[in-house]
Amino acid sequence: MITKLAASLDMSFKVPDSEKKMGQESVQSFLAVINSISLIKDHLDILYDPFKKAQEISTEALIKFRGKINRFRTQVKKNFKILKKHAFNALSKLNYFSKDTHCIELISAFKESINDLITAGIKFIEILDDFKVSDFKDKVLAGIDNIKKESSQTEELVRERIIDHIKQNIIGESWANEEDPSNILKEKIPTVIEIYKNINKTDESMPQIQKRPQSLNVSDSQRILYPQDMRASEKTSL
Repeated sequence: MITKLAASLDMSFKVPDSEKKMGQESVQSFLAVINSISLIKDHLDILYDPFKKAQEISTEALIKFRGKINRFRTQVKKNFKILKKHAFNALSKLNYFSKDTHCIELISAFKESINDLITAGIKFIEILDDFKVSDFKDKVLAGIDNIKKESSQTEELVRERIIDHIKQNIIGESWANEEDPSNILKEKIPTVIEIYKNINKTDESMPQIQKRPQSLNVSDSQRILYPQDMRASEKTSL
């Protein structure tokens, strides 16, 4: 039983190279998601900064620059399309480890987070469609703030939970081998199992004391036998 347990523990510490490779690809896919989110936020700042500084924006000014607003809107749609592409790719990579219960939780959390971010993007695009409303400026700023909020939550999920889980539990990266990748710590079988194995090893170098044959004499049944009995057997009569 102990031997089987030791074997199963030893196997649990080893991650196949194929899974490590998929883990590395998965990390790259999630980094692409983060980069696409950064692209979305950087582009939104083009409109956010001047709108934030402006005390008031007239409807006439918005109509005059409606061409630029439409181009901005089109680029927002493209940026979110890129995000969806990378998110789908990252999700398919992580799904490879769906047998891991923790990965299932991360998959569910990632789907929900991306869905909330995309929904915020859709609402913002709808805001840009109606630039003739009096509170257009406030709606634009609120829409961008909402996207940034969802973006931060998604980035935190990806960086601190998903990528961290893949690196530590699939690829096997840790502080112990960051400085020298070749310095990989070998997992050891628990001490109790080692002790058990050592106890059951027969050391042929140790002299074994031969057991004295049991006497058939009834009168000897209560006698306590000591190791020296065998040595003295030739000289001492029973």
